[in-house]
Amino acid sequence: MILHDKCQGRTEEELCDARGLFEHLFEGQSGYLNTFTGKQLRFVDPDTHANELTAVRNRTWKYPEQASEAVESLLAESGRKRDAYFGVHLFEERQPGRRLASNAARFVRSLWVDGDGALVPDHYPPPTAIVHSSSNRHHFYWRLSEPVPVDQAVALNRRMATDMGADTSKASKASVLRLPGTFNYKRETPEPVAAEITDQSIEYADMDAAVPQRSRRPGRGRRNGGRGSSSRPKGTSTCRAGWTRTGCLTGRRSGTTAGANGGSRNAR
Repeated sequence: MILHDKCQGRTEEELCDARGLFEHLFEGQSGYLNTFTGKQLRFVDPDTHANELTAVRNRTWKYPEQASEAVESLLAESGRKRDAYFGVHLFEERQPGRRLASNAARFVRSLWVDGDGALVPDHYPPPTAIVHSSSNRHHFYWRLSEPVPVDQAVALNRRMATDMGADTSKASKASVLRLPGTFNYKRETPEPVAAEITDQSIEYADMDAAVPQRSRRPGRGRRNGGRGSSSRPKGTSTCRAGWTRTGCLTGRRSGTTAGANGGSRNAR
């Protein structure tokens, strides 16, 4: 796990992981960051299905100036038993309460896939960051050495998700995924969301070459127990103090217990 410069000397690991992920994905970029939160409806009405959110809130923050404020807001929302997400790319203009694909930044510095149980094939470049969104569920990111047009990135995201058997709906613009340091309230026992962040980048051309142009049918990806790997990305250090060997892979710290209930239709 890489501890970014702005986190040195801080004790709030959640804040460091979340801010570090922003720095990893949005390096050298400026614009507007979208955050999204919601409360599980079953907390209000136990007869409803799990993963239905109510009282949702979209907020917009100037990036990078308000990055720490955005992180602290999401961590506070999670502490109120609300699922917390961030937009996986920046936006061009401030549009409070809205998250429009047409307002997406023209260039992005990363690729992203919501694995939804699928694993990264061995012949792909390894992820440069992994967010453990819940047990056996991961969000995979690949920081790019150079920015690429957002539509080009989205097209490759979709090829990757289809080839892996992952969630293709989260490959698009205006998608939101979970923030490390928060809790996933999707299931009865809430689960901590944790991240492994490296200092690595990949070339867009290397991933483009690794993913078939005509991918397999959805649902045929490698899932848990199959080939491929969700193991730690290259470039990570050994486990931090307080993390078990298993915890580095599952997002659970030694001795940590969760306490509330949980989820969201936005991301696993």
